[in-house]
Amino acid sequence: MYSKERIPRIVVTGPPCAGKSTTVALLQKELAVTAQCVPEVASLLIIQLGIQPGTPGERIVLEPGFQHTLYHMQNLFENVSERIAMHTQKRFLVCDKGTLDIAAHVSGGIAGYEKLFGTTQKDDYAQYDMVLFLELPPKRIYDMLCKTNPARRENFEQAKELEEKVRQVWRNHR
Repeated sequence: MYSKERIPRIVVTGPPCAGKSTTVALLQKELAVTAQCVPEVASLLIIQLGIQPGTPGERIVLEPGFQHTLYHMQNLFENVSERIAMHTQKRFLVCDKGTLDIAAHVSGGIAGYEKLFGTTQKDDYAQYDMVLFLELPPKRIYDMLCKTNPARRENFEQAKELEEKVRQVWRNHR
């Protein structure tokens, strides 16, 4: 059994279709002996459960809402993954997005996020030891990738806006 109380967490973040899930899958394959990977929770909710944020169905199914459910599921996935990693003597976690990514989608940004979840940006930063920020690909590649990803509903311009919001969320991480 791994003896540390907490193992390092690396978050792979960025805008839609930047290659986060592909990067995490590659790391999972290449570093299977040393890394425990945490899947993107938002895609699981969207693809596996068919829940689209901001739709009437989402408000019926998820109380108080998509972002709230996402936050708690992200924490649960990370904590369970960490316990598995400790038990299997993995050295670190690789997370496909982190809790703070949610702040890019919450009204009021970081301040709205902190109020909604009763946390602080500083406390959430402390959960992650390294941040890998992937940038948006060129428009023609983005458009091609969106066609094969059922979780993507943002057009290129919306993705550019999200890229800047996500960058702002993580910019002060050490």
